[in-house]
Amino acid sequence: MLDGEFFGENERRARRYKIDAPAVLECRESPPVNVAVLNVGATGCRLRLTEPLRVASSVTLSVGGLPQLHALVCWSHKTAAGLAFDPPLAPGCFDKIPRLLRPETSLRFCTTAEH
Repeated sequence: MLDGEFFGENERRARRYKIDAPAVLECRESPPVNVAVLNVGATGCRLRLTEPLRVASSVTLSVGGLPQLHALVCWSHKTAAGLAFDPPLAPGCFDKIPRLLRPETSLRFCTTAEH
């Protein structure tokens, strides 16, 4: 089984792109935490974090110059979590993603094996 299959990552409805961008995640029940967005698509993203999140909790994600993104936690384990955006990203948001990339990364399509 691939990492993430248990958590439903392979049931995505939209293409995902690798980024590795710093972000801040806010949950109602805890203070804001620094995370990294590892991939993003119109319907959600994968985060790298230091503690698991509560599945089905509502969160707000702040990434670079994008408007705050509201989402639900779909799955979570020790160092990663998957979010579903509510509502999905508008098409124009993807125009801003390249400037969020770290110099050593590039925007590219994620295959199922590359969570």
